[in-house]
Amino acid sequence: MSKTLKFCPNCGAELKGAKFCPECGYDTSEEVFSAQDDAKETQAKSKEQKGEASGKFEPFSGKPNPVWDFIGPYMPEIGKWGWLALIILNAIVFLVDIIAYAIANAIIPVGGFPVYSLIALIVNVVLSLLWIKPKFAEPLVEQKYAKVLEDVIEIKNFRIPIILLVGIIVEIFGYGWTGLVVLAPVLIILLFGPVPYYWTTNVNKPVENSEI
Repeated sequence: MSKTLKFCPNCGAELKGAKFCPECGYDTSEEVFSAQDDAKETQAKSKEQKGEASGKFEPFSGKPNPVWDFIGPYMPEIGKWGWLALIILNAIVFLVDIIAYAIANAIIPVGGFPVYSLIALIVNVVLSLLWIKPKFAEPLVEQKYAKVLEDVIEIKNFRIPIILLVGIIVEIFGYGWTGLVVLAPVLIILLFGPVPYYWTTNVNKPVENSEI
């Protein structure tokens, strides 16, 4: 909706629909645009206030929400111990498999060795030391959650965080449960974290604080 000024904001003369003031020549079009911008800003603030008053929150928006308020304080501890827990849990599984094979062979000598358990342990140890600890655990301890998601693989316009792929890999080689110490926190940060994540490159990104 357009807005027409009746009087010149510079000298007070009657405009009579003119764009330029007949007395001082002042260009009133800038005042019209300014008034329209002010109205849009007021309307946007009103909508935002209504959303906050209703308690509504939107995942992916980067706004605080109840889920993060509950889980967020535990993230530094998860970062501190999660990568180590992944190694220990898989080592325990490997040892249990060795014992199980030994008992089975004592009853019925068929030979064999828990090859998959050994491969799973090696994969999880390597990923924990080379990627999970420096790229995931340490930023969590420092509460720099943007750094957790900064390394991505781009397929056309689609952005996949590498730590998500790593979490899926350790979950596969973690028997469906040991890898949760990595995958679950990654999903929580993506869905409810304090910084927004953009899955495509076709977005207007706001200026982000790398310290978050």
